[in-house]
Amino acid sequence: MGNRLTYCRYIVILLILAISACKKGPNSPETQVGFIKEFNFSENVSYGAYIEQTKDNNLLIIGREGTSPGNLFICKTNLQGNLLWHKSIIKDTFTVDYIRSMNNGTYLSSDYNWFSMIDSSGNFLWSVNNASVPSEYQGSDAIYSNGKYYQAFSNGYSNGGSASNNFVYVYDINHKYLNTYTYNDNGNVSGHTIWLDVIGTYPNGPLKILGQKFCHQAWQWTDPWKLFFGTTSGTALRDTVSVDDNQTRYSDNPLFFITKPDSGFVVIGTRSDHATNLSSILMLNLDKNMALKFEYTYSYNGFATGPQNVSQCKDGGYLITGQYQNTLANSNNNGYLLKIDANGNKEWEKSFSPAGSSVIRAGVELNDGSIAVTGSTTGFAKGKNGNDILLMRLDASGNLK
Repeated sequence: MGNRLTYCRYIVILLILAISACKKGPNSPETQVGFIKEFNFSENVSYGAYIEQTKDNNLLIIGREGTSPGNLFICKTNLQGNLLWHKSIIKDTFTVDYIRSMNNGTYLSSDYNWFSMIDSSGNFLWSVNNASVPSEYQGSDAIYSNGKYYQAFSNGYSNGGSASNNFVYVYDINHKYLNTYTYNDNGNVSGHTIWLDVIGTYPNGPLKILGQKFCHQAWQWTDPWKLFFGTTSGTALRDTVSVDDNQTRYSDNPLFFITKPDSGFVVIGTRSDHATNLSSILMLNLDKNMALKFEYTYSYNGFATGPQNVSQCKDGGYLITGQYQNTLANSNNNGYLLKIDANGNKEWEKSFSPAGSSVIRAGVELNDGSIAVTGSTTGFAKGKNGNDILLMRLDASGNLK
């Protein structure tokens, strides 16, 4: 009798385990493993520029496919990287450098003199092409804030670098042109050139401008560029931070920033060292008045290292994606992933060097604490020009499981 009861209990336990395994399904954390995968929908130059975990527990990737002008693409995979669907958006687009989630199932994509909106199903909604902008001007990423869209433009190299003309186009909620904010730096600091790179806002606050200020009238490639921070005042931009004209070794270029809970900012960019000809990742922590609290620089083993994007993690830290290159050996780009805490301290870093070249352009922390990243690679060489869309799934420490 005792043996029969033991046998019955054993069968019941097996049944419970089997039912539990069925309920977990293929996307359950216990069944997830790390992977490296690639896609190429156009058999040409392609890369992923944005990635997120969707509400239905899959991965959404947005990027570019095809040679210039190229097309925008959007695709969805499951958590194992298996492709579920893909759509190409064939419009008058160029390279895809900036993707912003609008938190309502739509995404704002921008670069050069255009910005457009797509939804999470890959449907094209609308596009604004600033055809009136002269070709020598370059646009920043576009943003939406307080019922308006903004995009900044610069012609910092005009007149040999001795003058600059900058403006921000403003559009209403229906993406119709409203007005222009202008900023010509000659009247502020004579001969200093401004280049507007990144724009953003406080929640329900003023527009913020981040860029570079060239410090000397006799412009040369090796001369320094310093950070410039501005804000809108009426219909013009005003300089809110002084520039150190005496520092001649480094040039700083802001690329991304995240608004902190205290209304301050974390800025991620590039610092170029003119003495060594090497670059590193620059991290600035600013208060709500855009005054510097502290800064850090990061590089992988002393190699030239640059950022591609930054995202915030659940612990208050930041995940920075990018690439590094051993310039002394003239090596290919290698994918780079860096995790820092809220105070800028390095927690870990990882490099990814498949055969050929690779760049990690975007990353996101998933609900279970693991990490998904996307970018480009030539390691598989399925595209005619070698660049394929890279997708990787890593554990919480950046390791393949």
